[in-house]
Amino acid sequence: MRKIVFMLCMVLLLTSCESSTEQGKVIFVSAALDYMNSNVGYLKNPPSDQKALASELQTLAEASGEIYEEYLFLEENGVRTMNGYERKWNQDDIISTLLNLDTVSGDLIIFHYSGHGDSSGALVPDIDTSSRLKPEDLLDTLKLIDGKKCLFIDSCYSGSFIEDSSKLENGEKFDEDGNLIADGFASSLIAAIENAFKGEAENTEIWALTAATDKQLSFDSWDNGMANQDKYGAFTYYLLEALGYDTEKDEAAIPVRRGNVTFYSLYSEIRKTMPVSLRREATPQATLNPLDLVLFSF
Repeated sequence: MRKIVFMLCMVLLLTSCESSTEQGKVIFVSAALDYMNSNVGYLKNPPSDQKALASELQTLAEASGEIYEEYLFLEENGVRTMNGYERKWNQDDIISTLLNLDTVSGDLIIFHYSGHGDSSGALVPDIDTSSRLKPEDLLDTLKLIDGKKCLFIDSCYSGSFIEDSSKLENGEKFDEDGNLIADGFASSLIAAIENAFKGEAENTEIWALTAATDKQLSFDSWDNGMANQDKYGAFTYYLLEALGYDTEKDEAAIPVRRGNVTFYSLYSEIRKTMPVSLRREATPQATLNPLDLVLFSF
């Protein structure tokens, strides 16, 4: 009986989408840092994370008939650039760029971060590690922008960006260190659906997909023997695959199955393809809502 209920929940998720991208812009704002020559730990893969995601998202946007814009804040080999031009940017520049976006309600804004996160979940986009981009500050900024907002956060403790995390832990059991010991995704989905029928579902402004819970570390790489896996952050690798990126050829591609690419299709695909050994240590988290968000349509 429970299996039947779960299947009905999945059907409802896939057929009751909140909105579609229709005609508009896809705007990708990304910050990726390797921290070379700084006083924090070096990460080799964030630059590759950003480049591959930008390439894949542009491919999907253009295939969907959308206008694509990108704002790429990058630190590679210790050198900072913005859209390929050398610039000593900081977190204030990221916030300023977001606030100055020219958007309407039909636009899709994707914010991506690949780099360090501190124990509070705050991002560390400045070499001056006393400066942090707190989850609440970034989320409050995004709420001021018109459009549909989606976050991909590949950093430690990134589950802090999920504003209502109580539903996520319904059925999922974690040990005292935050590691997953029992997977209850079905229970979480059922709880979200039940809330919808009770009239308790809130309008979701920001959809966040993160590499880990608010208590877990993320991983710059994970040895799984897959093609080119060591070039990307562990979470980002599976996110790229879920979007349709050809990891064997290491190039952008359109998903084999035509149709809609939705928020929950990405989340489900990541959970399905990510090895259990990784998912138990860094458990991807997502904003849970009985409605889904269409990111791209073909």
